[in-house]
Amino acid sequence: MTNLIAIGIVPNLLATAPEAEPSVVLGGVLLSLVVIYLASKIGGEFSNWLGFPPVLGELVAGVIVGYSALHLLVFPEGGASSS
Repeated sequence: MTNLIAIGIVPNLLATAPEAEPSVVLGGVLLSLVVIYLASKIGGEFSNWLGFPPVLGELVAGVIVGYSALHLLVFPEGGASSS
């Protein structure tokens, strides 16, 4: 790792990543977690009402809502570009 820092590869990679405002990212993540939690609880109750185990409904609701709450939440672009 020290060799990479010495030749300048790691500092260049760190400098190319754009910085997002921490409060925006934290707010988005917390909102996404709340949406996924509520969807899983609603799915668990619905699954229990149908006579299935609640965990089945929680899992299905979590998969449906997924990574970014059905793309209702948009996170700022991050990471390095491929070029």
